[in-house]
Amino acid sequence: WMDSGGHRRLAAAVPFARPIVPVPVQWPASLEPDMIACAPHAGGRSVVALTSAGAGVLVKEAGHPAGEATPFLLQGLLELGLARSVTWGPSALLVVTGVGKIASCPLPLSGELNAQCSEVEVPSYPFAASPSAAIEHNGALRVAVAQGARVVMHELLDGDWSEVAALSLPHADVDVVAVTATPGRLVVTASDGASYHWQLSAGKPISQHPVHDRPAVGGARRTWQSACMLEGQKVIRLASTWQRVKGGGEALRPE
Repeated sequence: WMDSGGHRRLAAAVPFARPIVPVPVQWPASLEPDMIACAPHAGGRSVVALTSAGAGVLVKEAGHPAGEATPFLLQGLLELGLARSVTWGPSALLVVTGVGKIASCPLPLSGELNAQCSEVEVPSYPFAASPSAAIEHNGALRVAVAQGARVVMHELLDGDWSEVAALSLPHADVDVVAVTATPGRLVVTASDGASYHWQLSAGKPISQHPVHDRPAVGGARRTWQSACMLEGQKVIRLASTWQRVKGGGEALRPE
């Protein structure tokens, strides 16, 4: 994956182009992650990358050459469906599956990292087929989902998923590939690698206008998959590129 540094708040209509810096991660040989989540902790610089089947890697000190990658497995996740998104909540990873189940997977930060997932006892989320992210704040559970040119936030109220906020993307033709969140930031990733992010307070956006951050890239053929934000508004992006392999062929590899 790649990171880009922090920046001052910008108007939504003016995209901020920023050079990207590849972060050296020694991926396990068979791991091809589909999504990432940034640590929610103040001062945290850790990131998890996860496959839809629940295999993942924890990278501590992401964005630094000395970052350490440790594999883990979310046990019991497949019983609830394939992962569509992951959020690093205050006490566990929150996973939204393709059938609308929400799983809570406590992830130890030392020793054996395998986590046992359990289903959060809530009604299935009806929009799980679209890019979405679960957000937990003071016991309240919300899900942000991309719906066309809008990002809608639903909260579980009286047993039903009810719309509590809606945000507009600055362009109607944005092709959203992922939604991620931390307690302080909601991030939407587009297929061209651009990210749109809103500041959150108490789990809700404080402004209708996102910061538009796009990577200044060229040359490599990248498929952008997801992005999340660390402290200092450092955007970490997950992408795949076509790389040469033995025998002269090419294969899609994560970075």
